[in-house]
Amino acid sequence: MMTEIPGTELPLEWSRINESPAKERAVRWSEGSALSTIRFLCISDYNNCSSLPPFGQLPFLENLIIQRIGGVRSIGPEFYRMDLTFQKPFQSLKTLKFEAMLQWERWTPLEVEGEEFPCLQEFYIINCPKLEGDLPKCLPFLIKLEISKCQQLAASLPWTSERCLLKLDNCDKVQKRNDDNQTVEPQFSPRMIHQEQDNNQPTPSSSDDQNQQLSSSLSINVSSMGMTQLMELSTDSHSLRIERYALHMLPEEILKRSSLQHLYIIDSISLKIFPQSPSLKTLYIHNCKKLKFPQPSKVMKQDSGLEDLCLGSSCDSLQNFPLNYFPKLKSLSLWDCRNLEHLSIEKGLQNELTSLDSLEIKGCPNLRSFVEEEFQAPNLTSLVFFNCGSLKSLPGMQSLKSLQSLYINKCPALESLPTEGLPSSLIILCISFCDKITPQKGWELDNLHSLSHFEIEGGCQELESFPEEGLLPTNLNSLRISRLSNLKFLNGEGLQNITSLQTLEINCCNKLNCLPEHGLPSALYSLSITDCSLLNPKLQNRKGREWFKIARIPSIQLDEVSD
Repeated sequence: MMTEIPGTELPLEWSRINESPAKERAVRWSEGSALSTIRFLCISDYNNCSSLPPFGQLPFLENLIIQRIGGVRSIGPEFYRMDLTFQKPFQSLKTLKFEAMLQWERWTPLEVEGEEFPCLQEFYIINCPKLEGDLPKCLPFLIKLEISKCQQLAASLPWTSERCLLKLDNCDKVQKRNDDNQTVEPQFSPRMIHQEQDNNQPTPSSSDDQNQQLSSSLSINVSSMGMTQLMELSTDSHSLRIERYALHMLPEEILKRSSLQHLYIIDSISLKIFPQSPSLKTLYIHNCKKLKFPQPSKVMKQDSGLEDLCLGSSCDSLQNFPLNYFPKLKSLSLWDCRNLEHLSIEKGLQNELTSLDSLEIKGCPNLRSFVEEEFQAPNLTSLVFFNCGSLKSLPGMQSLKSLQSLYINKCPALESLPTEGLPSSLIILCISFCDKITPQKGWELDNLHSLSHFEIEGGCQELESFPEEGLLPTNLNSLRISRLSNLKFLNGEGLQNITSLQTLEINCCNKLNCLPEHGLPSALYSLSITDCSLLNPKLQNRKGREWFKIARIPSIQLDEVSD
């Protein structure tokens, strides 16, 4: 299972975590993995994982959520894994959340204060009842810290700036630091509203002035409050979160506020009227099934400046989503929209999506078509399709001059890639569990001179030999082959032509019996062959008949085979 948060990129190759056999207790990891470019990652509901991968090595990762990993009891150096080439872990991480880690008992942070999360802004530990300690000692840029339902946690709170907003609930053993600069509020109910005073504003001289001089708060949480209380929120709030509140519509007085830029609405099942505000930049809506998506004319009248839109498990009446509704949109994520059938370009609106950078469509089982005409999004860099069981075709992509990553996962009805070919800018191409798709020369992948990582997993029922000579570009750096149930041979000529190949991963190919006679490409640095029942016994160090073909490779990962 994967979950999402607003304004992020979702790496769909993590879906294979839950489909790996129990013996893969640790998540496969490689230096050349496509994961190295992601900004958002959520891993959840994987009970066979006993340790976490070195997420600290992902240099662009901004948001990390870890939920319900039942086998993890401790987190330590493997989580950071610093070495000579990677001095500081989590260089870009801004949000870190642990939730429902029911067996997690101990966290061993780094000894060097401030080095482990150098730019972390939001930190959550929720429902980890066995966690005893410790916690990071110093988080200088933290602006929000929440710890709840951690009854055994007796660690000291991190040192933070005075601006940090602290929330503690049902964690009585947590200790406050005695540092002079540490500001801590007492425990409070999870349903309270918090507003933060800007240190740059003058100190108010009276209680009347105080209500007027509250600064633009970073976040306000609203839950189970009346309309009057909602209307009394600070008029300077930049961010508003509404959760589990029985609203039919949001008050216009709130939506008209010029300061409101980020709006999050969650589990508001009665909401019917789509919130619109010209000042909004981020709109995240989850589990609002009765919400009615607006008509084009109503959107355009608002002169929308919306940049990030995420609709999850919402708008059950939505059948067609016009991609050009919001002309300034940078990222769009549609997930679990059960009745969505089409993505289109609405006539009469701006046709070219000049601002769109990231597009993700996930868990939309009735989606059948995607923009009949050529898709005009010249600045799109990331395109994701996941679990769209009825999707039969993809749009023309030649005009996507900036596209760098394309993930297609669990689209069993998809018959082919675009006949016009893929953009030459493509760096990452991952195709998983698309039963009707088999890699072929007609894709003209050999002309994609920027392609660095290619991944094929599942499907390909007729494929017995891979890769065909000339199929893949010579400059390919990383190749992953997984769950090709009828694969019997690796094509030596096809592999030897990939002169730049450094990382090769082969997984769950149980009919694969041997490696190419002349071995693997000479540039290969990292090789992983796992769960290949016929091949793995032949690759054991100094014993297997195929060992001599891989002995020169510096980094090798194989299954352990008992004598």
